Amino acid sequence: MDPLVIEPNREPTATYLLPTVGYQEGRLSQAAPFGFVEQDREEYYRATHLQAIKFQIAQLVLAHLVGERGGRSDAQTRVWRLRSRHQLFPQVFRFVDECVRRKVDFHEVDPRELGLEKYVMRMVGYLCDAIVPDDAEGETPLLPVLNRYKPFGTTAEVDFKTTRPCHGTQRSHINQVVLDTHTWEASAAFRLEGSEAVTCYARNDHLGLMIPYEFQGVDHYYEPDSSCA
Repeated sequence: MDPLVIEPNREPTATYLLPTVGYQEGRLSQAAPFGFVEQDREEYYRATHLQAIKFQIAQLVLAHLVGERGGRSDAQTRVWRLRSRHQLFPQVFRFVDECVRRKVDFHEVDPRELGLEKYVMRMVGYLCDAIVPDDAEGETPLLPVLNRYKPFGTTAEVDFKTTRPCHGTQRSHINQVVLDTHTWEASAAFRLEGSEAVTCYARNDHLGLMIPYEFQGVDHYYEPDSSCA
C-alpha cells in the first residue's frame, strides 16, 4: 500500500482570527483593540481518541466489504451481513491498526489529525483496494456487474449528431471518430488507421461502456477510450 501522508501545511492545526469592531472603510487593518484570537483543535483532541478513529475507519471498510451500500435488502441478506460483520470486524480492525502504525506519516503532528474526513476516506479507499477475498477459504472473487437486460453491447446502436470535429475512418465499423482534442483522439485514430495489426476498432463514444469503481468512499465510473481487435 502507498503511504498516507498527513499534511499540516495544507490542513493547518491552528489559525488566528482578528475580531471586527465597528465600521471600517477601505482595506482591512491588522490592528484591533482586542488583538488576535487563536483557534486550534485542542478541544477536538480532548474529545477524540485515536482508537475511536481506527474503529470508525474499520466500520466504513466493513460496510464496503459486506455490501451495505446498496444491493439487496431482504431479510436473508440482512442476516448474512450481520454474521459477516461479527466475523470480519476483528480482521479488518487488525488491518487498520497495522496500517496506521506502518503506513501513516504524521509529520510529527497529533495522531488524531487522522480523524479529518479527508484522511479517513483516503484510508478507507486504500484498505478497500488492498483487501481481497481469501480464495483458500472458499470466498468468492470479485465479479463484474452485468446489465441483465442488455448483457451484450454493440456498435450497431451508435447514431448521434455532434458539432465537434470528426475524422473519417477506414478500419472502424463506425464511419467517423469524434475528435474531442487534437492530441489524443486525433493521434490515436491516425495510429489505428495506419496499423496493419488492427482489424477493426471503435471509440467508446455513446456506447455506454463504463466500469464502476469506488475511491475514498465515492462512487465513480471509468470510461475506456476505445477497443481494438
